[in-house]
Amino acid sequence: MNTPNLPDSPDSEKDSSVPEVRLELTQAGVRQVLSLYAEETAGSATYRGVQISFSDILHAMVARKGTVALSLLAGLGLALVVLGVTTPLYSVTSQVVLDRQDTLESALNAGGGGSAFIATQAEIMQSRSVIEDAVAMLEATGGDADPVDAALESLQASPISGTQVVALSYLGPDPVYGAELLEATVNAYRSRLQADEQRNQAERLDAKEIEFAALIEEVQQLEETLQSIRFTYFNGSSAEDSIEARNQIIRSQQQQLQDARQRRIELESQLLAGSVASLSEDPVTRSLQDRLIQAEAELSRLTHTLKPGHPSREAAQREVALLKAQAAEATRAMPVLRRREIEAIKGLEATLVAELEAEHAQLSDIERRRREEQLVMDDLEQTKLLVEQRRRALLDQKLFSRLAKNGEVGVTARLIAKPVQPLAPIWPNSLLVLALGGLLGLLVGGIWAVTKERQREVWLASDRTGIAGKRDR
Repeated sequence: MNTPNLPDSPDSEKDSSVPEVRLELTQAGVRQVLSLYAEETAGSATYRGVQISFSDILHAMVARKGTVALSLLAGLGLALVVLGVTTPLYSVTSQVVLDRQDTLESALNAGGGGSAFIATQAEIMQSRSVIEDAVAMLEATGGDADPVDAALESLQASPISGTQVVALSYLGPDPVYGAELLEATVNAYRSRLQADEQRNQAERLDAKEIEFAALIEEVQQLEETLQSIRFTYFNGSSAEDSIEARNQIIRSQQQQLQDARQRRIELESQLLAGSVASLSEDPVTRSLQDRLIQAEAELSRLTHTLKPGHPSREAAQREVALLKAQAAEATRAMPVLRRREIEAIKGLEATLVAELEAEHAQLSDIERRRREEQLVMDDLEQTKLLVEQRRRALLDQKLFSRLAKNGEVGVTARLIAKPVQPLAPIWPNSLLVLALGGLLGLLVGGIWAVTKERQREVWLASDRTGIAGKRDR
């Protein structure tokens, strides 16, 4: 500030262009500056947030203890209202042990069980179907729209790890009904186990009977197919018997063919050699020779005993001459006979060869049909084995069904801890509700008191600032 009232510095002549600034504040100016600083501080506190300490809260609650007391009473009153409106809930518990009996089916079908089995049974125990049966055993209580839904919400079945025990718990407004519901649930579970076992065994029995009947029908069809193949291709016998018969016929024909060939070769050899030694083998020639020998012997005897010209001697001579003529004629006709016999044997050989070829063709066809028969026989044998297995399984299943009808289900459920009616509800807890209500009332009253105290302080600060401003003016 450059005014003529302020004295110049001694060296003003040296630097007259630089002004000299001096600030003098009066007491009123100081108060005005302080008031402005207080307004700025209050404004900055408004933007940064209010910082409240425990002492401030305690001071505010003491200053407004009436408001805090009213809030406390309101919280306690609200707690009393909650206690009066809330329906008391009772907890009823029991424990059920599940034992698996060593029935015949469990011995044959070993496996399964343990914790997974207990967990599964626990889920079945709290299923809707079991709960419906349990509720049906009891009389409906209260005004529930659906007692089954209410029972499902209030009942819980939990498996106890490492044991065969299921913990049953009921949480509801009626402890008597809860205890009855737990016992009814166990009874319904037993009944459901028995009904399910009977139904399952009956379904298995029906399935096994249908399967067994289908296998029997298949065996009959295979037997009919086998008989059809045998009557069609093997004249009613088996392929093995037919093959054996054909082989016997072939062996016999081969022997005949071999004999015929040997006879033909002998005859051809004799014919080529021109030998008469074979004449003795001919029955006609051999008979003529025998008669000639006898006739000559008779003639020799008569020649020694009778005179020439005797009729008996002449008759013997004529018979000897006739027999010699016939033997000579047979000797001359022997080659022709041999050739005819050779041709007949060749015809027999051709016939036997044709028959052998036909028998071999039939044997090949029988071999091919035997493979078809063997396939059918293998299928029939396997099916019969399967029928025997299914017959035993069917007998076992009939036994299981009979045991299920008699109540043998393989699982027993026993109550080892019967439901006990509680003396007091677990909810609502009067002391806890009153404590929570009181804390809520104190919290609301404290917040209200602190808020009002802060507002009062702001108003007082504003009033002091206004009064200070008026004094300054």
